[in-house]
Amino acid sequence: MVLKRAWLLAIACMAISAGCFGVRSNPEPEVVSAEPVRLVPNLDSLSNVLAAAADSLPPNELPSLEMRIREWLSRLEFEDPALLPEGETPRRYFRLYRGRLLDALGWAAFRRQDLKQAEAALVSAVAEINSRGTTSGYADHFLHLGRVYAGRGRWDEAIDVFLDAEVRGMGERATPPLETIYRRRHGSLRGLDDLRASERARIEDERQQLLVARPLRERLPDFGYPRRTGPPLVTGTLIGRPLVLALWDTACDGCSGYASRLGELATAMRRRGGALVGVWIGADPAAAGPPQSFAIVVPPDRDRARSDFGVGATPQILVVDESGRIRYRWVGANAAPPPIDDILVQVDHLRRRAATIRSSSNRPQSGEAR
Repeated sequence: MVLKRAWLLAIACMAISAGCFGVRSNPEPEVVSAEPVRLVPNLDSLSNVLAAAADSLPPNELPSLEMRIREWLSRLEFEDPALLPEGETPRRYFRLYRGRLLDALGWAAFRRQDLKQAEAALVSAVAEINSRGTTSGYADHFLHLGRVYAGRGRWDEAIDVFLDAEVRGMGERATPPLETIYRRRHGSLRGLDDLRASERARIEDERQQLLVARPLRERLPDFGYPRRTGPPLVTGTLIGRPLVLALWDTACDGCSGYASRLGELATAMRRRGGALVGVWIGADPAAAGPPQSFAIVVPPDRDRARSDFGVGATPQILVVDESGRIRYRWVGANAAPPPIDDILVQVDHLRRRAATIRSSSNRPQSGEAR
């Protein structure tokens, strides 16, 4: 136990000193910079360390751990700018880490047998992480909350949260307690598969709702780019129908053979009366690969094209509505390989929205001749 605590302390020191504040194990000669370097604590490492401590420390040491967790939670609650990486939105960035720290706080309270405090913290963790449509990723809080509900004899609620954990990919840890409690509550496992199917459908619906939530309103830049084969393609010919733009080069992970993986998306867009256009922003046009079933354009000035489209990491996939506004972006690892089904969810949402707007504009207004 002493060795374990020493190990945890060492890991904590690494997270807070090396991981959080950028200390290097093999320092090089110091170079004085004209601009100060802004070092941001690594909240991912920190939350992992605190979660491990909540799971490993003896009960008599947990109150002091909970105090430290509350101190970090306070900094996150007040959106301490020293903890925020550049370019991140405070509310969105801190939400996950508040949830993870609340999970560690609740689990520490559970291990002290304070079930009331544990439930309050873990329910708050679920609200932070999952109440706004998040359906994948971190899910330990569901497992912990299930243990709390089971400890309080609230079997139906325990089944619900263990099912949440299982459906979110934690079957190896969630399925045994789920099936044990379900059998205890209902006498057998009959009906559990139907419950699983219903929960998967509910979470998939939530996931799709998240895909179409918070659309962008970026104007598609005007361009007239030469195609690899055929006449130049200009912005004006693409407006008024569903459009997806795929931008890639040779510098990104997952971009090898990228064009060939877009063929299925191009076919689906044609069936919807729309188009997929590839925009090659690499240095050598030949590196884009062989001709495809969709148009591929090659901007003469690729640096300007990157700037016009706001492209940093590649690949990028842009979903554009009929009015010529970029409504959704898929960037980097999220776009490679192209998430075709999810892109089509967004395209179909925009098509339904456009049809509703057209229907409303064609409907006679009150007092008009019918």
